[in-house]
Order: sequence, then C-alpha cells, then structure tokens
Amino acid sequence: MIRGLEEAGYVYIDRDRYDVTADPLKTQVHIDCHAVGRTGFVGPRISPFGQDWLREMTIPPLHTFTFEYMVHMPVPKWGPGKHLYIAYHDGVVCRPEEGVVFPYPPDKGIRIIK
Repeated sequence: MIRGLEEAGYVYIDRDRYDVTADPLKTQVHIDCHAVGRTGFVGPRISPFGQDWLREMTIPPLHTFTFEYMVHMPVPKWGPGKHLYIAYHDGVVCRPEEGVVFPYPPDKGIRIIK
C-alpha cells in the first residue's frame, strides 16, 4: 500500500500528523485499517499502531473493518506548512474473490451537515 501511494506521487506518513520535513508540495497520507471491538482497537490491523501480533494476523473472509486514511494536502497560498486535513473512515468487507468491498457507496467528497 505504501509503495502504491508513493508511486502515485503521495508521501506516506506513519503517524496522522503533518510532516514538516516532507516535500511541501506533495500530499501526505496516513493509513490505519483496523477492526473495532467493544474493548478498543483489535486485529487484524494494517497500521504502525498497536502490538505486532495485530499486523501478523491472517485476514479472514468476510472480515469487516474500517478502511481509514488521513490526508494532509498542502495549500501553498495559505503559507508554509499550511494544509487541508481530510479524514476518511469507511466500513468495508474483505471478500477474497473481490478484495475490499464497500457495503455502501464510499464518500466521493465533502458533505456539509447542518
């Protein structure tokens, strides 16, 4: 996933915070795909957070998890280091024959809720 992001021209960041040392013109992306249980974050998990065993688990068929990614998009006209922050947190299902499937249409933009 990281290689794909970088090949597409993005900067992968291992924490959800703007990296002031990265190329200031590139969009930075953090990924945290995880299940959520009653006792907090549980595995399997695709993220630098948590215990190692969470990342070493086999993802079972029909596993439901959160496909979460955070985007820090630079806005140079706002000044050095200024950026727009967008976080996506969508539920998905792992289907071995299809990959990751959204049980509902994923967000395609920003929604304003009044």
